[in-house]
Amino acid sequence: MVLWTAGATCAAQGSGASGAPVLERTETPLERYQRESPALVNRPEADYLALAAFCREHRLVQQEATVLKRLLRANPEQAEARERLGFVRDGKKWIEAAELWRRETRERERAGEACYGEGWIPKAEAEARLKEDASALGWAPRLRLDTKEVRIFSAAEYPTARALAEAAAAMVPAYRAMDGAACPLKVPRSVRVCLFEDRKTWAAVYRKLIGEELPDYGGSCYHDLTDTVYICMDSLPALKTSDAGLAEVMVHEMVHALDEQALKGLALRPKWVEEGRAEYLGHGTWLRGIVPGAVMLEKTDGRGQALGDAILKVSLAELLDTDRETFYGEKMKFYYPLSWALVHFLLHGEDGRHAEAFRAFVCDTERGWSRDVFEARVAKLAEIEPGFKTYVRELFLPLVRASQGLERK
Repeated sequence: MVLWTAGATCAAQGSGASGAPVLERTETPLERYQRESPALVNRPEADYLALAAFCREHRLVQQEATVLKRLLRANPEQAEARERLGFVRDGKKWIEAAELWRRETRERERAGEACYGEGWIPKAEAEARLKEDASALGWAPRLRLDTKEVRIFSAAEYPTARALAEAAAAMVPAYRAMDGAACPLKVPRSVRVCLFEDRKTWAAVYRKLIGEELPDYGGSCYHDLTDTVYICMDSLPALKTSDAGLAEVMVHEMVHALDEQALKGLALRPKWVEEGRAEYLGHGTWLRGIVPGAVMLEKTDGRGQALGDAILKVSLAELLDTDRETFYGEKMKFYYPLSWALVHFLLHGEDGRHAEAFRAFVCDTERGWSRDVFEARVAKLAEIEPGFKTYVRELFLPLVRASQGLERK
């Protein structure tokens, strides 16, 4: 007999004096990292890479980076570690990709060029085209960057726009893989992204194009009427001030944009599905080579506390029954992290045994997405809720503590 929990197993090892099985608990992935990490001193490079691969497989994002940085201290030229941490070759040196993009910007601007569309063109021509864009957009972006996945109109400089384009390139195949072949979306069109420096400009654009006052969004949204992702840099919390943070926000909103493409004219998915899937992909960090589904938790991130509170105050039945209007009410701070954790659990928890049924449920546009349909297609809530809460307590919350330098001893 084997009893499965979120991060460990308890296996029967014979019988005790009473005849009952004696259960032996195995270690969680985080505990294995904590055990093996100190033993890496003076070990071969392959051992570092193996532990880093293990951390990636089990979504220990910060721990993977720590192992790779330790390897680079021993061998600064270790190519695989450099590439996993987001470095690229520049002649004989390793530099961060963003620094390479900054150099390209300086060189192109000195040559009298500006970024527009798919490349660099003479500055005067780019400015003329941006004026045409400005008349349609309602504001004047600094540059336009087009790729297969996105059309970015940016008030920020080229390196930031390039970082967002890199995130989008990783996001689209991850989005399609998340739902599998059942999803009606096959070849998505590019998503328009507007990146503002200040909320005043965003509010003016919103008023002009949509005819309404800007709602009290946290700093980003996807609006189906204009089919555009809007991101405002000065409205975002501290976590979102870096290029990686902006990429996280954009990926979240792109999920909504692609969902709209996939389900045009059909009933909308419930908010816990929409926001949970967007949070799931948004919390993966693409710029450092972390696999989809990775949990990105920073020291300034309050998700961990919110999630810990949410599992105590909101049942899965309440979450699944919450309508679209109520979702954004007074319990929104609980619904967001709980939706994220539930999607993560359904795709990865309990050895992924719910994953295919959940994918089919998400893409079933005919029978809908009510709680009754969920229980018929995926599992009864009474059956999965205990395992879900264990998953949160034993996997997610230890990762929060680890990200804040509070790893269990």
